[in-house]
Amino acid sequence: MNSKRYLILIAFIACIFAVYLILLPNMLFGDAGERVTQALYDTGVEARFSPVWEPPGREIAILLFALQATVGVIIVGYFIGYEKRKRE
Repeated sequence: MNSKRYLILIAFIACIFAVYLILLPNMLFGDAGERVTQALYDTGVEARFSPVWEPPGREIAILLFALQATVGVIIVGYFIGYEKRKRE
């Protein structure tokens, strides 16, 4: 029963990804993020918050992002494992 749920979830995520690739193929490569950000700035949208601390370099920002993603994966993996063990 649980494996069917996981397969349905994976199929759903794959469908969303496929639709994204079909409808927005140009957004995958290039400076798409910069174009979206620039489009927001051109419309006059202002940020509600300002950063508390700016990383000194691009490498540090990438390292912090990777660390944040790693911590998130650990937390999600812990709760998935916890739920699985609780059911057993």
